[in-house]
Amino acid sequence: SASSTKGWSIATSLPYRLKNYQTATGLTLTNPNDALETGFYYINGATNRPSFSQSTNNDYRILTTAYSNIWGQQIATDFRCNDIFYRRKESGTWKPWIQIQTTESADARYVKKSGDTMTGVLKMAVDGGYNDRWFNHWQWS
Repeated sequence: SASSTKGWSIATSLPYRLKNYQTATGLTLTNPNDALETGFYYINGATNRPSFSQSTNNDYRILTTAYSNIWGQQIATDFRCNDIFYRRKESGTWKPWIQIQTTESADARYVKKSGDTMTGVLKMAVDGGYNDRWFNHWQWS
């Protein structure tokens, strides 16, 4: 191949964090807080793990982008479900994971504009508060 004639290979010259989802020593991480350099990582541990909806396993993947050792961000995914989580590191402190809504996760949690059925009591704020007289004029079916 063209790369071997030049005496190097792109696949073997990349840092571990970019080719093997591992650290420079070849170890799998157990905590995403330890993925400090920009790269793709394989995590196998429950510490600081996002709450994936369809998986109880502790292994997942993250993409870390680091500006410095006190500023960065991470995106986490699990190949068993379509959940995507995001968090950022600000002034040396990781913020909580937040789930990025997809059509799959949003459809399960939110009422669609048409086709869904609601049950139970629905409360709406009107003019900054609840207005019972306004609701008494409506018939809900």
